[in-house]
Amino acid sequence: MEKTTTDYPKVVRCKNLLSVMIQPLEHQHVNALIGMLKTLSPEQQALLPNDVNDPQYSSLIHQQLDDGTVHRLVAWHGTQEILGSLALYPGTSRWMKHTARITQVVHPNFRRAGIGTVLLDEVLTMAENHGIRKVYCELTSRHNEAVDMVKGIGFKREATLRNHMEDEQGNEHDLYIYALSVEDASMMLTERMFKYVRMDYKA
Repeated sequence: MEKTTTDYPKVVRCKNLLSVMIQPLEHQHVNALIGMLKTLSPEQQALLPNDVNDPQYSSLIHQQLDDGTVHRLVAWHGTQEILGSLALYPGTSRWMKHTARITQVVHPNFRRAGIGTVLLDEVLTMAENHGIRKVYCELTSRHNEAVDMVKGIGFKREATLRNHMEDEQGNEHDLYIYALSVEDASMMLTERMFKYVRMDYKA
């Protein structure tokens, strides 16, 4: 049974006194999200699972919002600019309904400010509210910063799929599966709470 939460929007102070507002993605935010994704270099965009320049990508996100098949959180700087996003893709087969894949992107000008960690903390709570007991991400050796971040908050590499990912030049790369139980994540979250300041915010 899913729990509900009314904790959003929520303002979180990250590193360097940077404050961001965390809230679920809504239909009116989709263009701002895609705008943030397009700030990535072509090389970084190539590492995303979807082509952000595809005219149909916006429609896909709107459809996912309508269907409730993907849960997205975004981090706002002010009211105009999204600095980070994280998506939770719950498993659909009966064997994997307790799991969810996560993908995350942070604006290239605001990395290493703690935005990614804050979003991960929030989405782990969201996962628990949706009955998810294990989360995982799919990364390659080209995702150096992402690998360092997920390892730093407790994710462990559980599998390597050889030559499983093909890049834009047709070169094959190994795919790494990093995973973390939500129960373990909840315990580690308490320790990290001392690094960030969460402030009540009412819209």
